[in-house]
Order: sequence, then C-alpha cells, then structure tokens
Amino acid sequence: MHEEIAEFLRYWVGIRGSDELPSRDRVDPMTIPRRLLSKVNLMTFDKARDDFRFTLVGSLAHDVRGSEISGTHVADLPNRIGGSRAAYAEH
Repeated sequence: MHEEIAEFLRYWVGIRGSDELPSRDRVDPMTIPRRLLSKVNLMTFDKARDDFRFTLVGSLAHDVRGSEISGTHVADLPNRIGGSRAAYAEH
C-alpha cells in the first residue's frame, strides 16, 4: 500500500472511533496530516438538493481542474462533453 494512503487510513481510523465513518464534527482539516491535505476532498450531502456538495477541495484537485469547486454541487460540475451534469441527465 502506498505510504500516503496508509497514513490517511491511520488518520481516518483514529477519528472515526467505533463508527463506520467519522461524524462531521470529528473531521477537522487542521488535523489532517499536512502532506496529505492537498489531496483531500470533503463533501456533505445536501438533502434539499438531493446532491453532494464539495466543502473542502485540496489544491491538487484545483490544479488538475484549473478551477475552484469548493461549495459546488456534483450535479453542477461540467461533464466531459460540456454542460452541467444536471442538464445532461435531462436528455
């Protein structure tokens, strides 16, 4: 296993306690190992929109995309052939 994945798994297991996933209040970006933070993306589920929204996007994803997507819902991301995913799903 790649050392960065192993390091993140140790962090994740440490904050989740006996739960399958850690609660949002246990996930503090300031406690994520610094060398991993640029590779981490956090999302929350927006019940009103029935969609996930990016709440934290590491700089690596920003560099790859060439744009900031923090605060963006998944359905609003452009798909590979242009337009939003929501518009594509309507066709």
